[in-house]
Amino acid sequence: MRHVVHSGMSTGMTTNGFLLTEDKLGRAHRPGHGAHSDLNRWPEPVAGNPKSLRTLRNKIDMVARRGLWFYVAAVLCPETLDEVIPLAEHCFDLGVPIFFSVVHERGRLQPGPFNERYLQKLHWLRQKKREGKPISNPYYLIRYFERALAGRPMRWTCRGGNKAFYVSPEGNFQYCYHVAPLRPFAQVTAQDIRNSRGRKGCEDGCGVDCMIRTSLPFSNRAWVIGHEMAERARRLGSRLG
Repeated sequence: MRHVVHSGMSTGMTTNGFLLTEDKLGRAHRPGHGAHSDLNRWPEPVAGNPKSLRTLRNKIDMVARRGLWFYVAAVLCPETLDEVIPLAEHCFDLGVPIFFSVVHERGRLQPGPFNERYLQKLHWLRQKKREGKPISNPYYLIRYFERALAGRPMRWTCRGGNKAFYVSPEGNFQYCYHVAPLRPFAQVTAQDIRNSRGRKGCEDGCGVDCMIRTSLPFSNRAWVIGHEMAERARRLGSRLG
């Protein structure tokens, strides 16, 4: 992380926060460093999965006191449906941004009996964002999930391998974690990056939020700009009464 920052870039870390201490936080807290805490099961600790708000509440509070930029990501899944709103409200009280994503299986959203409840949580998130709460989801990503869960997926083009990509622990270049490697990362050329702008064939039903939010502003620019402007106009109108 220090090397990246010294090279003139910014960097961050994704962590469940479970092993975070004041000492580690002090050593990691440098300009250009950020983090997000990924919580998908809480508030009761689960055997084999210690990620929980009860376990990590003091960790969230500790980072918030430091003033380190971070946000908390919560995955909407059957185990979290009754808990994500209290989690978000706790973060709101601290001024910490919250991010909602939808559970997927190997990158694919799975239609099922919980879709309606996922939609309820996304509608709530949209309303809170309109009220000015610290929410990291852009409006267009919330809308993408709403359409997909309602059975009305939109056509878009994944820019994986072009605007974002994944490097596996084995050193392979992949469009994202859920697709097969293209080639070893050390062998990737500028032409490979340029050639990765087209559709991948796996866009329909995709639930990989990092690729969706990176791709939509480039593949669906007019829709993204129009949707963001309309939502911000609604938010302004609400604030003006």
